[in-house]
Amino acid sequence: MAVTQHPIAPVADPAWLTPDERSMLEVVCEALLPSVAPPAGVSDPHGVFARSARELDVASAVAETLGQATPEERADFKKLLSTMRSPVFGLLTIGRPQGFLNMTAPIR
Repeated sequence: MAVTQHPIAPVADPAWLTPDERSMLEVVCEALLPSVAPPAGVSDPHGVFARSARELDVASAVAETLGQATPEERADFKKLLSTMRSPVFGLLTIGRPQGFLNMTAPIR
């Protein structure tokens, strides 16, 4: 039985995201994985709940992983980040013409 090998996408330049795109990715990660207080009655001796995406550098892990994606997939991800920056994104999601970066943390 022949084993089919799939080519591994070459690792992209670590700076495949522009500084603005990187900032947007960091804000998205922080919105998805914020620092939170542990639930009532739960001990958190290692600070698991207190660690945010920024402290864990989740954006770097996402960027590194997506850096190995195809050029088309990376381009699609960049389009997503660009769309989230636009006022139209806010208008469609929260009813206000503001990009994700301009929203307050609770609204994100």
